[in-house]
Amino acid sequence: MTLIELLVSIFVLAVGILGATTVLAQGDKLSGTSQQREAAIGFAEQQLENVRQSNPFSALGMSGALPSASTDPDSPDYYVAACPGGPGYDIETNYQAGGAPMACEPFVAGAGVQAGSQPISGYSGLTGTWSAYVTSRPEPCLLVVYCLTSTKRVTVVVWPSSRNRGTRKPVWVSSVVSDPNAKALGLP
Repeated sequence: MTLIELLVSIFVLAVGILGATTVLAQGDKLSGTSQQREAAIGFAEQQLENVRQSNPFSALGMSGALPSASTDPDSPDYYVAACPGGPGYDIETNYQAGGAPMACEPFVAGAGVQAGSQPISGYSGLTGTWSAYVTSRPEPCLLVVYCLTSTKRVTVVVWPSSRNRGTRKPVWVSSVVSDPNAKALGLP
């Protein structure tokens, strides 16, 4: 084997090792991002359940100063809007993909949910902030026979800190809560 052949062999081997290292590094980054997103979803679901379980329907609302709109499209407060019933939240079909607004639901004042961002710490290594929004939701009627008189939507948004050099993408989880004491219209 000549010196030239040896140098070419070393070069080919180095290119192969560099390629494998790059693939492994990208895989590790994607795995970390996926783990962070899963932790954010778990945290959001836990907070949503905490809000629902610890507040009677009549007290379910936002306390403190209501949030104001943000100009950052990745911020959860970007969807704060002026609704017909007062300040509220734009309900989108898909927040991540810039979905179309379905409705604007006014905020509900109350004592159950602290308005504004709150820090996250100690949940599966997740860091960042989270916010909860409580809105009044009009209940559609089915054939004018069954209508609930009162429902509220609780939306929890988790905005993880960026561990990797990427953009921070929030996670939205929401649930509709019905008044357990409401009677269906049109039924005895």
